[in-house]
Amino acid sequence: MKQIDPKSIIKDDFEVAIEQTLAELKASPFIREKMIALAIKESELKEHLATFVKMQADYHDVEQCRLAGKCLKPQGHYMIDIHRNVIGRIERTMTPCPMLADQLKVSRFLIYDDAEEAWKDPKLFDELKMREGRKPLYALLMKYLTKQSSESLYLVGPHQSGKSFALAVFAHKYALNELGTVGFLDFSTQMNRLMTLKKSDENALARELEKMQRLDVCILDGVNSMQITEEMLVDILIPLLRARQKSSLITIISSTVPLHLLDGFFKGYKDKKILMNDWVSLIQSQCRLTITLPVMLPL
Repeated sequence: MKQIDPKSIIKDDFEVAIEQTLAELKASPFIREKMIALAIKESELKEHLATFVKMQADYHDVEQCRLAGKCLKPQGHYMIDIHRNVIGRIERTMTPCPMLADQLKVSRFLIYDDAEEAWKDPKLFDELKMREGRKPLYALLMKYLTKQSSESLYLVGPHQSGKSFALAVFAHKYALNELGTVGFLDFSTQMNRLMTLKKSDENALARELEKMQRLDVCILDGVNSMQITEEMLVDILIPLLRARQKSSLITIISSTVPLHLLDGFFKGYKDKKILMNDWVSLIQSQCRLTITLPVMLPL
């Protein structure tokens, strides 16, 4: 009897399965959108086939939960995404699966949000809470949350000391507990966005500024992350702090430099520097509590 080589049969079946999977992925609107956005070639799709199959499954699960209005909480579930690195090669990233129910709840209170998606996963917050006693900065901010203090705060410390992370966790917790509206504003990205908005639609900028003025807690993170112009001061920063001072609302400002050095970040003519001094004076009059982090306190 003639011997049959099983390897050739397995190979043929395997190649057919790959072709079928590739065809299904190409027909998927979600994957097709990714392929167009990242200019993915068919050879790259085949090379990263397992990742794309997992991405499609993740997308299907999240979409079904969204339509059902339910919270997606399978243990150990992660969302996979892909991007091109600096040399153009495809890399994948894994982030905790979004907690849809909590997201909907938080969105009513967390007005601005430059925090990373991973910071919104309540499981991460629970882990942080367990370590609260060993993390002075986080514990202090949680006191703000529980006591609903009306004092504004100037937070200064070195890079990588945990300021932004703790503030983002605080903002999410504040919103999740429905204590009031809170805005977590990354200074560089939000100021650039608002100044661009001023050029395109001044009425839209006025509406944004009014929202910021009414927030129960407004967090300006990294105020020394970019140079501050006359337009920023006149159109956004000075009116914002004056309105918040008048309404006795909480403002939390973080920086890597002490308050008296902030004027060095003004970009403009010397005779206009009085505007910067006015803004710093407003911060001083509102943020009566200054917290200085002399050492690294990573969260």
